[in-house]
Amino acid sequence: MNLQQSFQVQDFRYEVRLYHGELSFALLNRPRRVRIPKADDWINFMDDEIYEDVAYQVPVWQVLKHVVGIVQAWLRRYRVRYFTFNAATVRKIQVYERLLQRYLPDDYAYSFDFNAFHVYIVEAS
Repeated sequence: MNLQQSFQVQDFRYEVRLYHGELSFALLNRPRRVRIPKADDWINFMDDEIYEDVAYQVPVWQVLKHVVGIVQAWLRRYRVRYFTFNAATVRKIQVYERLLQRYLPDDYAYSFDFNAFHVYIVEAS
């Protein structure tokens, strides 16, 4: 099942995707390019592009609230049987686990291993 939905918080556009069982969300409007390096056939390693300052004040909890709402709606509407998502840092693992404990519907369960959360539906017996 492939689902996607975008939303906006302040001046930032985000997209939540569930693609072949993997959940992800990303920032859509990236910082603009300031300088693009010139192509030179004699240089094997070109300089990286220089971007604007990306020290934005992003309302993280507001973004996560939108993501949780979208995922909850998908679980209710489409009865997604299984999906997974990754957590790159210890802090993200703690935050994501707390969100799952608080907002995951009762007929779903989750497990965690190797920096990945696995969310699945629990069949009533």
